[in-house]
Amino acid sequence: MASENPVLFGIKDAQVESVPTQYDNILSGSPIWIKNPTKESQLCDLCGRPMVFLMQIYCPFPGSVANRKLFILFCPDHCGESEGGWKIIRQTEPEVDLSSALKVKDIATTDWNNDDDEWGDDDADDWGVSEKVQEMKISEQKTDFENIVETKQQSFYINVIEDYKEDLSYENELLRKYESEEMEISSSGGAKEGQNGISFGDESDEEETVEDKCVSEFIDCCRRIPSQILRYQISGRPLSLDSNQYSQGKLIPQCSICGAQRIFELQLMPHLAEICPILKSFGTVQIYTCSANCGSSSEEYYVLQREPDASRFK
Repeated sequence: MASENPVLFGIKDAQVESVPTQYDNILSGSPIWIKNPTKESQLCDLCGRPMVFLMQIYCPFPGSVANRKLFILFCPDHCGESEGGWKIIRQTEPEVDLSSALKVKDIATTDWNNDDDEWGDDDADDWGVSEKVQEMKISEQKTDFENIVETKQQSFYINVIEDYKEDLSYENELLRKYESEEMEISSSGGAKEGQNGISFGDESDEEETVEDKCVSEFIDCCRRIPSQILRYQISGRPLSLDSNQYSQGKLIPQCSICGAQRIFELQLMPHLAEICPILKSFGTVQIYTCSANCGSSSEEYYVLQREPDASRFK
């Protein structure tokens, strides 16, 4: 049974040969903004230089029909910094209430079948619908703004695939029972005769630490889909390389516009640095966005985590 909120992976796909649309997920190239960004939003907070456009993700918010995109920028000199080297710009096209756009005319009963009615006239009032629909088109925007973000000429589509994990619940339950029995033997210091002879508690392997489990889960995800450049699950759970991320009291800040709590939406994966030479190696970049999907444009929050041991990702 498919999950209602599955984990999705983004993978580098074919090169973009023609002009992409606003609905495409694109790696590198030039951004297709929904709303013209400010000059400041395209500059690095640490050095003030123009940032590099990395990718754009078309990701409508659950329960909304409005166009919504995330634009990810980075500074080549400071993308290894925990703060300031990245910018996540969320842009949402305002939803249009067509029911309010329909200006229903008051038609008196005496006007029915009146010869002066012009229902078929091409010049008749369109009830304001065309004007509202026109406002919904992203492609017909004004372009009189300064796009200073650095871009790479070569761009690629990002293909999206759904995560699939074989149901191993029965096997995992057997494993838990086995581990439980081993722990009892270890605590008692006794021995147990099994099919392969006698096992002693003091010969058991060293218990895996919380940090090791955290990193192992992350590496397992990387190995299952080695070519993934991003992992997406809005309102989901990020994979972390820091076992203390949620135990040190550091909370994800609330939305700077409306004050709503931010939620996890996606994370960049280490393979991205391998295919983008000017991007410094990293473990993961977790991205959190406004849970209320407020406003039309906002800078969102990210958490950069360095890889604990580069050799473990091979």
